[in-house]
Amino acid sequence: MIISRLLKKGNNVIIFFEDNSKIKIDYELVVKSGLRINDNLHDEAREKLLAQNIRIRVKNGAFNYLGRRHHSYFELRKKLSAKGYDKVVIDETLNELQEKGYIDDEDFAKRYIEESVVRKKSGTNKIIAGLYQKGISREIINRVMSSIDNHDEMAENALEITKKKLNSLKQRNTDKQKLKTKLFSFLSGKGYSSEIIKEVISQLDLNQEEEY
Repeated sequence: MIISRLLKKGNNVIIFFEDNSKIKIDYELVVKSGLRINDNLHDEAREKLLAQNIRIRVKNGAFNYLGRRHHSYFELRKKLSAKGYDKVVIDETLNELQEKGYIDDEDFAKRYIEESVVRKKSGTNKIIAGLYQKGISREIINRVMSSIDNHDEMAENALEITKKKLNSLKQRNTDKQKLKTKLFSFLSGKGYSSEIIKEVISQLDLNQEEEY
């Protein structure tokens, strides 16, 4: 088909043909292909151009997500699939980015754990569950968790958030037994083990009236 018009629109170029059909192609791909008005773009060349364009869109989409925050392979695959891209192209693109170090599930897991422990004060169980939801493999989770698992830090975080929760509960005149139950449920929901929960609660005087 003969190209009748080229219209640049943002990062894309709309290619119009003499039969009134049109396609939208990435600008850099058009430049690289050297397309000009009156060029005859045969069906095979057109299909090849469209296939290359899809790969560029998938890669740009992946970089767009990675530019906002770190993503796991699974997260990127899920988000790109939701946009309707071909799953084979998605996997080939993500595998390429993984080989080049743009996607690193182990590094992602380490960053996720650091944020969960330092900022969110989450316990081990919740962190592990979160990593599974992000599609991180059991092998990576076991390796990363074993290298950073720190009982004392977890216990300290649990104590910190429990003191804050205790102040809130005491304002409701909750009795001692109910306090224990609520605190246990609270810490369990934050992902802490029974061992740490019992250790933390044992350090609190639930009869005290002053704020912590």
